[in-house]
Formats: sequence, C-alpha cells, structure tokens
Amino acid sequence: MEVLDEKQGGAPPMEIDEVVSVRDRESHALAVPQRLFSNPKCRHRPPDEAFAAKQMPDLGHDVKDFQVFTWRLSGWKKLDKKLTSPEFDCGGHKWRILLFPFGNSNAPPNDTVSVYLDYAEPKKAPEGWHACAQFALVISNINDPTVFTVSHAHHRFIAEECDWGFTRFSELRKLFNIEEGKSRPTIEDESADITVYVRVLEDPTGVLWHNFVNYDSKKETGSVGLKNQGATCYMNSLLQSLFCTRYFRKAVYQIPTEDDHPTESVALALQRVFYHLQTSDQPVGTTELTKSFGWKSLDSFLQHDVQEFNRVLQDKLESKMKA
Repeated sequence: MEVLDEKQGGAPPMEIDEVVSVRDRESHALAVPQRLFSNPKCRHRPPDEAFAAKQMPDLGHDVKDFQVFTWRLSGWKKLDKKLTSPEFDCGGHKWRILLFPFGNSNAPPNDTVSVYLDYAEPKKAPEGWHACAQFALVISNINDPTVFTVSHAHHRFIAEECDWGFTRFSELRKLFNIEEGKSRPTIEDESADITVYVRVLEDPTGVLWHNFVNYDSKKETGSVGLKNQGATCYMNSLLQSLFCTRYFRKAVYQIPTEDDHPTESVALALQRVFYHLQTSDQPVGTTELTKSFGWKSLDSFLQHDVQEFNRVLQDKLESKMKA
C-alpha cells in the first residue's frame, strides 16, 4: 500500500481562509452502507464544483470526469479496524474509499485516522491499466458540513499502486473535540461523513505521473533510451536526434571501421551506439563513445556545451570519412 505520511507529501495542513460547505445543504443524497447508517439510501449527490475548485488546485490537465461520493458512518468507536465503502464510478473506473478508523498498521495505533482512495478490484482490470486521478478526501460533521478536515493529492493508479491517500489524515482527538472557531466536533455522536472528490484526468501521452519503475520503453514506443553517465543528458539528447536522422545514421554505418577499437574510434563507438539503439530492449550505454573522445570518468560528470560537443563529433566523423 502506498501512503502519504503527511498531507501533500509533506506540505503543512491547508489553510482555509473561507468556510465552504462540503455538502450542498439542499442535497442530502448519500452513498452509505446499510449496516452503518439508519437511512440506508445508496446514491450519489451532485458534484460540488465550488468546493472542489477551492480545495483541489488546477493541475493544467483536461478533466475526463468528475464525481463526488459521500459515505456516512456511525458508531465510530465500534467500527472495524479496516473498512471499504461501496463502489462508485468515475472516468470509466470503479473506486471506493479505504478507511482505517484508528490508523493503519504503519501508524501508531488508535491515535489517527488513515483514509485512502482505492481502485476497486484492480485484478479484474485489463492488463497494463492505469488511471490518473486528482482527489480530495474530506471528513465532515453530518449536521454542519462547514466543520470538516480535508487533504488532497494526485496519483497515477496502477496495479502496483492501486490505493493512495493519507496515513495520518488527522489525529482522532482533533476530530472528536471541538476545534477553535467551531461550534461542533467533526465526528459528533460518533458519526461523520467521509466524502471524496475525484477528477479523472486525460492522459494523452500515456505517461502522466509515471514513475517509470516498470516502464517498457521498447514495448510502448519501439525505442529505447540512453543511460546517463552523470551529466551526459545533453549528449544523449543530441545522439537521439542524430540517430533519428535516417540519412545521417546511414552515413555513419557506411564509415569503414573494420580495424578500429570501439574505445579508440569515435566512428566505431557511434556505430555501436546506433546499432544497440535499434536492436536492444534495454537502455544503451555510452561509455565506449565517451572513452573514444579521450574522456576520463570525471569528464562524464561535467556539463559540456552541446554545440561544441556536436562540432567535435562531426569533425571526427568527417575526418574518418575522408580517410
């Protein structure tokens, strides 16, 4: 289970300079499990765009779908250690709230609330599935929705990371006690609403918020990258551009290098880099190429001017072609 120990990856709790109701006072549509609420109506309430706009920053991505789901709980002190809400749909995916009323196993017991957005039934999802979602999790008073605690985050949900949220969402004592400036506690008479606001975002590139831990570049794009030796990203960018220039690549392959050694011949080392970029399933190393320039290990950690590097490279290739 992936968790955020602090709100927004270590940021301080959100300062709220204006009270905004978690729930539209005219709407009482709730999604609730029958065994936990005396009025067991399972339904969705209209999305509260104003609250979401205030609590969830615009990330600059197109929104595919936006839904709000509320789960009412009562008898808090008698709840199980781990609970999941009924499922709801957003963006073509099924979601649910995952709650540890007294903290999960990674947190000190009985002093916190842990709450997460959980992708429901990830094992039934198609192979390679993912969903990019921005969300806000809210615990609010059932009688006065202006009394609430909120945290927000965003995440790329995948099979290996199918839940995301907050291990230390709030201390229990803060939820059960009346905070300064409030007339009620968040959890009153052992009851509270847990609401999640979910934006499923478009991912036109297919790699939005990707951690690339299990990313197969060859499978996804037909190409592989170059390993960074330390500060050789400028060189890698140039080499990839030259490799994708078909006539240049063909000209490099035609340079005679039968009697050369790859760590002493720039032309042969570049041929080998291009060949591995075409045939390898793994990122390609450039150590032979940098050694052919006479570089030592330290030189790979120094930033060089890409135009100067390109000039030297082209001069060496031209000299080899003329020879």
